[in-house]
Amino acid sequence: MDQATRASNLLDAGKFKSIRKAAAATGAARSIVSDRRAGRNPQSSQRQPNARLWPEQVNVLKQYIIDMQLQYAPVNNTQLGVVAEMLARQKEPGARLGKNWISRFLKDHVGLVRGRNRSFKGNRIEATIPQMISGWYTHVGEVIRQYNIHP
Repeated sequence: MDQATRASNLLDAGKFKSIRKAAAATGAARSIVSDRRAGRNPQSSQRQPNARLWPEQVNVLKQYIIDMQLQYAPVNNTQLGVVAEMLARQKEPGARLGKNWISRFLKDHVGLVRGRNRSFKGNRIEATIPQMISGWYTHVGEVIRQYNIHP
């Protein structure tokens, strides 16, 4: 719960008689508390009209990158651009991503990394850890169940 919602709840409970006092006690801005009392949602939960992807699509793209990383096949810029553009076209047919869109997306989502596809060397294949491999198969099974895939 954020500070403005907490201040609004305290006003509803009768702990404070004015928005100004409730805002001062919780550290929230008075205008934001009055906006919440009027029923306006925070900007973070609203869809940005000029954004290329909806928040749900951003989550799908992030999960795609993470799934590819778990398969030891990190995505490169070309693959990421193709998938992101397909998602953008669901929102707006004919949508195109800007030339810096991918680098800004990765900069904004710090935990995601990209990489080049390289073949494994022989000693890396022989040094595999059985727990990692069984974990990967467990993850694949979860993905199959989650998306109801019938092989």
